[in-house]
Amino acid sequence: MSNSEYKNHPTHTTVKQLLDLQKDEEFLTVQTPLTADQQWQRDRVFEVTRVVESYLDQTPSSLVSIPHLSNLQNSLQEALSELTSFRTNKNPGHLTNASSQTDSVITQLISFAARPLSIPQESLEKLIDDLRGRSHGVINALTKEKEELSKNIGDLSAQLANNATRMEELSTAVEVQKKEAVAVTAEVRAAYAKTETEIRSGFDSTIATMKSNYEKLETDTRVAAKESLSELSRNEEEAKKIVQVVGNIGVTGNYQKTAKSESEAADKWRKATIAFFSVGVGVAVISFAVHLYQGSAPENFWTFAMRFVTAIAIASPAFYTARESARHRTNADRARQRELELASLGPFIELLEEDTKQKIRTQLVERYFGNEVEAHEAKPPIEAKDLLEAMKIGVNGITKVAK
Repeated sequence: MSNSEYKNHPTHTTVKQLLDLQKDEEFLTVQTPLTADQQWQRDRVFEVTRVVESYLDQTPSSLVSIPHLSNLQNSLQEALSELTSFRTNKNPGHLTNASSQTDSVITQLISFAARPLSIPQESLEKLIDDLRGRSHGVINALTKEKEELSKNIGDLSAQLANNATRMEELSTAVEVQKKEAVAVTAEVRAAYAKTETEIRSGFDSTIATMKSNYEKLETDTRVAAKESLSELSRNEEEAKKIVQVVGNIGVTGNYQKTAKSESEAADKWRKATIAFFSVGVGVAVISFAVHLYQGSAPENFWTFAMRFVTAIAIASPAFYTARESARHRTNADRARQRELELASLGPFIELLEEDTKQKIRTQLVERYFGNEVEAHEAKPPIEAKDLLEAMKIGVNGITKVAK
């Protein structure tokens, strides 16, 4: 190792940093005083560091072991790290760890050439100055702490005196309030007893009234409920009757309307028939009167033919209207018959068994529903055979007259 490299080795910097901690107020200030053993561990680190500094200054680079010097640097660095941690958190355990690293530093002093330890006067003076500085620092710290403690004691004494005065005042106030509280408590108890009696009396009276009202309400409710049930039963029976009547009306109403309309239609066609027959009778009477008026005028074929055609023309509408009147009358009678059957069905089967009722209803459903409507045939007013028969009679009559 060259002399420049030796002078610039990191060990010099680490030693300087360790020795600078001796003057650091933050490092020297602790909240809890250190024990003798902890103080010895702290001072031991700095004293060994001074020895290392002395060896570094006295030993030339040619007499230094590079590997051991590197190990020495590592141990010093570990000790510096522990002291720095102690400066931060004031944990005395870091002093113990730093002292342990100092043991490693001592074993690595073999990095320097073996020679008797001769500490020069300057080094001794530095050690003494260090001890004196640490002593003065400790004394100053103790003095400062003493002054602070004295100040704190004075403040505490003033606070105690003030607190004593306040305690005395509070005791007096408490005694006064205690007496007032006793008086107020007595009044409150008396008022409470009176109020409790009044409330209990009112409560008992209210309970009795509510009980009486409840019993009356219960009785009235039961009576009203029975009456309501009876009324509901009557309404139910009436509703059943009304529903039955409405059902019968709904079923038979259409048949009633049909019978009425068919009867009216039959009456109209009957009136038309009467009118046509009246016209025919009138024509016949007029023809007879004309014949009498003409006297013994000769009868011929055409005269009888005209009369016959006239009779057929008048009789044909009369036959048609008579037939339509009969058809409407038949429909009216049929609808009226079904109306009477359906209207009397309920009372008729009321006393029968339910199965029998159902069977009868089923048969009536098959009878009244699903039947085909009779086809309406457009028949001529006079059947062909009747017309031929009438024509034969007319021809025979005309022939007899002609002869």
